[in-house]
Formats: sequence, C-alpha cells, structure tokens
Amino acid sequence: MYSTSGTLCLHRLMIEEVISSGYAPEGISAVRFLKNNPEMIKNMTLAWDIFSILRSIGNKLISGSPTTPNRTFHISQTCQVLLKDSAIATIAQEAGITQFGWSRVS
Repeated sequence: MYSTSGTLCLHRLMIEEVISSGYAPEGISAVRFLKNNPEMIKNMTLAWDIFSILRSIGNKLISGSPTTPNRTFHISQTCQVLLKDSAIATIAQEAGITQFGWSRVS
C-alpha cells in the first residue's frame, strides 16, 4: 500500500517535534529552525520512529523504485535536509538529475 501523503505527514512530524521541544513557536519558525540548524535532523526521533513502524507493517510511503523510501530517509538523516527536500532529491537522482541547489545533497 502506498501513502501519497506519507512523506508530507512525516515532514510535519519533524516540524511538530521542533515545536513541542520548544525550539520554535509555530510551523514556519520550525522549518526555518531546521534549515538553520540541520544537525538537529539526524537527532530527531518522532518521524524516524513512525517511519520504522509504517515500514514494518508494509506501508510504502513514496512510490517509485523499491529503494526510494529508504534513500529518501537516508538522505534526510545523513545530509540533514527536511523530508520533502530529501524526497525531491531522491526522485530527481533516480530520474538522472545530478545537480542540486543544495550543498548538502550530492
């Protein structure tokens, strides 16, 4: 089963974790906080825990090749970018696009 909004949902969980941790008062500030403090992304737990649970019950969050979801989350954690940005980068890479405007994703 594919969830077309799965990545967006987990992206929002990342934002919620920033807000509930007290780093930002609301959504736009939380996104700005994560973009200015990308090292926080690899230490987040809520979205990664939910991702693991969904994968364990067979939910495929991103359509594409079988490796797309795992690559998306790997890029998000290791390159420290938001999940939506990571999904865009993964799908672009699979389509043969190799140049990105982000210095952390290559």
